[in-house]
Amino acid sequence: MRFIVQRDPGIASLPRRVGAGAIDVVVIGGGMLGAGIAIAVLGERRRDGEPLGWMGRLQQSDIWSRPTFAAAVSSLELTARNWRTPGMRIAGIRLADANTLGPVSLGSASAKLLVRMESERIVRALGQPARARAESRRLAANDEIERMRASRPDGDPAELMRDAVEVRRRLGASTCTWMLPRVLVHEAIERLPALWSSRRQTLTQRLAGTVVIDDP
Repeated sequence: MRFIVQRDPGIASLPRRVGAGAIDVVVIGGGMLGAGIAIAVLGERRRDGEPLGWMGRLQQSDIWSRPTFAAAVSSLELTARNWRTPGMRIAGIRLADANTLGPVSLGSASAKLLVRMESERIVRALGQPARARAESRRLAANDEIERMRASRPDGDPAELMRDAVEVRRRLGASTCTWMLPRVLVHEAIERLPALWSSRRQTLTQRLAGTVVIDDP
């Protein structure tokens, strides 16, 4: 069996798809990171009793509850099923229906959404023991740091910060390395089938009936 089969004409190559993904990580991931920082800053302002702008009021609203947020993301994913990301536009590719090579149907987008939600549920269940151990380490570190700060009320803030970092490092609460094996396994199951597919379909794309094609 060949490691990588010949791809069909018109099907987007793996390098172009990887390039598009890398661009999206920078563009979309950077935007999400900036939004996360803004929300964290607004949270600090709220604790300090300072007045909040419209983003602060948005943060306090009920839309951040998990069910509501998940429903909003799912609706957006279905509505924007034929939207090309910045990376896809730059790389000249798009997602299409596997049979017609036309726009992605609502049924295919719904199938993709169901596959994603189910895979995330399975991954969360498999990662629960590691997540519980990480949470235990985090709580232990927080407890030790609180005791340290209480015992040194007049301590130098910079020194207290360095000691807190050392406590987290010593207790293994400073990294999220427990997530790495879970992510690697999930990505391998999802993406490796594309190597043996002449249409370069990932597992989700096969189940949803979609394909990535060239679209200069």
